[in-house]
Amino acid sequence: MEANSLGQQPGRSRQRHARRPTFLMHITVDTARVTDLRTLVVNTCGGMLSFMRIEPVDHAERMKVWLCVAEPALRLTMDAVMRLLPAGGWDAKGTCPFA
Repeated sequence: MEANSLGQQPGRSRQRHARRPTFLMHITVDTARVTDLRTLVVNTCGGMLSFMRIEPVDHAERMKVWLCVAEPALRLTMDAVMRLLPAGGWDAKGTCPFA
């Protein structure tokens, strides 16, 4: 048998890697800081970021951001966001969106 361009034998599928658990994080930030947040998350998570969704709220004064990250990136992302935006994402009750 000959191997194809991926070094596999015909009729055999690629081996799948085990999927890591992912976590959805919800953050609310001022519109002026959303670019900083996006850059921080991409640099911190790299390939462990599954998706990022950004939606304007309060007449676009603030943005809701949803991040879906793999488990190894969760703590790194939380720490980095809290250092960059210490007041970002905290609601009026003072509860953390990451808990």
